[in-house]
Amino acid sequence: GDPRCETDKFDFVLHELRLRDVKVVVVLDREYEAMARTWCQVEVHHAKQLEMPLIVSFGPIRPMPRRRKGLNLHLTQTSFETDKTLLFEELKLRGLGTEEKFINECMTPFQKQAQTTYTDIYQTMTIEQQEECDWVASQDDAREDMKMYDEKGDPVNLRIAVNAGIESRVEESTMIPRRQRLSQLELERAVDAKDVDLHEDIKEMERCLAQADEEKLVDPPLLSRSRVKLDALLAERRRREAQKALTNATSAANRVVIEWEEEFKKRKQTNKEKGLQEPVIEFLKTKKEMSNQEGVQLERQQKKWASEKAIMKTLRKCVEEGAAAKVDEAPLLKGRKIYSEIRIHAAVKARLMHLAEEQFAQRKAAEQAAREAAKAAALQAAEEKRAEKEAAGVDEDDEEESDGEPIAEDDSFEEEEEDELKEPVDPKDVEDGSVSTLADALRRGYEDSGKDIARDGGKEWLEIFDYEAFQNHMRSELAFYVGLTSQETLRRIIGQMAAAGLDPQVPKEALEAFAGLGTATSETWAQEAKAPRPGVRQYLPGEEQVESGYPADSEEQPEAPAD
Repeated sequence: GDPRCETDKFDFVLHELRLRDVKVVVVLDREYEAMARTWCQVEVHHAKQLEMPLIVSFGPIRPMPRRRKGLNLHLTQTSFETDKTLLFEELKLRGLGTEEKFINECMTPFQKQAQTTYTDIYQTMTIEQQEECDWVASQDDAREDMKMYDEKGDPVNLRIAVNAGIESRVEESTMIPRRQRLSQLELERAVDAKDVDLHEDIKEMERCLAQADEEKLVDPPLLSRSRVKLDALLAERRRREAQKALTNATSAANRVVIEWEEEFKKRKQTNKEKGLQEPVIEFLKTKKEMSNQEGVQLERQQKKWASEKAIMKTLRKCVEEGAAAKVDEAPLLKGRKIYSEIRIHAAVKARLMHLAEEQFAQRKAAEQAAREAAKAAALQAAEEKRAEKEAAGVDEDDEEESDGEPIAEDDSFEEEEEDELKEPVDPKDVEDGSVSTLADALRRGYEDSGKDIARDGGKEWLEIFDYEAFQNHMRSELAFYVGLTSQETLRRIIGQMAAAGLDPQVPKEALEAFAGLGTATSETWAQEAKAPRPGVRQYLPGEEQVESGYPADSEEQPEAPAD
């Protein structure tokens, strides 16, 4: 019943066969399984101890798998673990000595003999057979490389091995887990990457996540970390792009604002020199009424206005995108500030154009009415003449020429039809020339800290266009700055209200807020606040006053412009 009873006769039988000059043949299958079996290695050892000739033979001829090369005794296997223990003990009893001695004297020579035998046979094969053996060898190398780099966690070399496996058409049952492992390793590397160019980082993260999805990688924590990082990278890219676009749009809009401010200063100076108080509305002409030079100038102005509106629209979108993308605060505030300024100028310009167009429409209507009246008078005269001829018995057919002349139709006001299709316009970009649009632009101006010159110019125009809307705006602006408790700004706003004749409308809390700021300047104003006409001058005593201010000893009150 002892298992050794079935094996302890092998060395005796082998000894008897040696006496009869028998050779030992080791038959290898395509996987060279005999090299990995402990029993086979022990039997080869017995044959070598007896110095019996050893012949290697093949079933299907195949190259030696790489995993069979360099095996040691402990890596060999038996069907039962007890067999392996017994064989190791028996080898020690037979004077094997160290494992290294067994490897050097038995296993390594056996492997070399098998390899030599394969090489000799390979030389005799046809080209087709050799190519098949080479293909099998490449598949084996790919499998072993994938296994090795998988265990090492080396994504770079595993990628090379996986590509080799694909090229050599390794079975899918082996490739699927290796590709999944590769996607996992590359995704881990991408997630942990630092100090990488933003665009390259995003590109690699997107590639790795797409690959993980394609390979159906199951690793929820890693996938979650990857998506969080990709979202952060995309947000940062959006922020950078939005900030760059905002900076460029702000610069372009600022150039327009500066140009408009220069025009505003020149207009103000010109009106002051001419003593003009009302805006001079541009007189529009029809194309037939214009000279060539005027037509070219009009076309240039229209293109410039279209360009300015496009710049304003671009800045608006960049400000909105910058806020959504969470750009740095400084460029965002500057963008809002410049947008508020350009919007005020655009609203004023659109209002003036609107008034000019209304004037043009009125002139057109008057001209049309005059033509209709002339036509009606001509028809009436013709009827009277026809009646006189009938009374005199004159036949109209006998007349060779008609005394009346046809009335010429004046088509100077007819507008040319535009065949081009216009793009849909965002309501936010509409400059309709209304007072409400200007008032809204001014509100945004003080909320976004637009420059005083832009806001003051807009308020001057609003006072001219609609005094009631101007009053409402001044009250809301003053309430806004009372909340901010800005002494300089309150002084300027209260002075502007005084200049516009709005002294009674200055709220008590505005004066109290100004008087309570606690500076030497405010103390002076606090004393004046007790006077019937409280501290409403635009500048303090002793300072040079602008044209909209009033002398300290003046009792004049400006009259409110007529509505």
